[in-house]
Amino acid sequence: MHAPITYLAFKTTAKAAIEFYTTVFPNTTLKSINYYPDRPKLVLNSEVDMQGVTIGLFDMGADEDAPIDWGTSLYIECDSVVEFQTIFDQLAAAGHVMMGPMAMAGFTKVTWVTDKFGVTWQLVAK
Repeated sequence: MHAPITYLAFKTTAKAAIEFYTTVFPNTTLKSINYYPDRPKLVLNSEVDMQGVTIGLFDMGADEDAPIDWGTSLYIECDSVVEFQTIFDQLAAAGHVMMGPMAMAGFTKVTWVTDKFGVTWQLVAK
């Protein structure tokens, strides 16, 4: 058995999310991307490598509902407060800060933030 891969479904913004995440997160690269043959602007499937972890992103289409809610989140432990702040500032811009940033449970900074694509991130810095 192989390790599980988290997939994020979007209506029509997977490509924009890929471009955003590969600039926001250090050491994050696009591994592969394929488009629907009949809808060449929509992502059929893609894989992004985030620090050695594969995340898949794809589009459902404008007429399909692709709900993402904060009940599922991606947890990122930052190497420094500077890295935390850099990532947080970009995710929070046009997003929604649900908690923090604040010190908590042995971490210098902790936050939950939902980005402009509706994906929720838990960021922490020691």
